[in-house]
Amino acid sequence: MNRTMHPTENKTLRQIMQQFEVANTGVTVKMETRSVDEHKSAIRIAATSTNVF
Repeated sequence: MNRTMHPTENKTLRQIMQQFEVANTGVTVKMETRSVDEHKSAIRIAATSTNVF
């Protein structure tokens, strides 16, 4: 089970994301949920990428 699948955690994370967006005009936060293996793969790809967002 993904940690972010718990309703209370989801609600809290969404509140934090909304507060961050309000404090940082023009920034949009997108939450993605994925398995551990998918997450590790995404980190490996990002670590070798020359694109920094």
